[in-house]
Amino acid sequence: MRFVSKGTSGSEGLDYAHANPPIDAEAATLRWRRFKPHKKRLLEHLLAEQQHLCCYSELRADEAGLEYHIEHVVNKGMVPHRTFDYENLSASAIHSEKIPSLPRGEVFGGHTPGKMTAYDEARFVSCRDPECERFFAYLSDGRVIPQDDLLGADRERAQYTINLLNLNSPYLVVRRRNWWDTLDLELSVS
Repeated sequence: MRFVSKGTSGSEGLDYAHANPPIDAEAATLRWRRFKPHKKRLLEHLLAEQQHLCCYSELRADEAGLEYHIEHVVNKGMVPHRTFDYENLSASAIHSEKIPSLPRGEVFGGHTPGKMTAYDEARFVSCRDPECERFFAYLSDGRVIPQDDLLGADRERAQYTINLLNLNSPYLVVRRRNWWDTLDLELSVS
């Protein structure tokens, strides 16, 4: 996970919607559905801001055929008033239409069952945290684990986030292992 630094929203529609935020989860869901005409442009803006990398897995989901969705870093059901808050929005891997193409248990990121319901925000390491990178280590076998030097609550937060987002999804583990193998091959040739 890398820190997602935010610029300007680039969307008058989003700014307009955020000026009068929803007050409950039901209104947030309804208004988000009605926002559909603006989502494509907003997603393009988020992807440009993130260099087309998923906010949680750093996967180029377009190249993997999984596409993207607009992620509410803190769920709109948990904080309805942040539904249209640009600071709370990022691009995450896996468009909802692509979920059925993944085997059971391989969905990761914002579409995991734990992330789509209320979760413990205090324990969650957010991609909006400038220090989020320090929580995770990536192993050559493809797994992500809490960074070795983390202690106590920070170590638990890292593991909670890995589990919540299913960052050790078999799909991601294989992709990461392949990246490591490619790097090893390149280094042995040079």
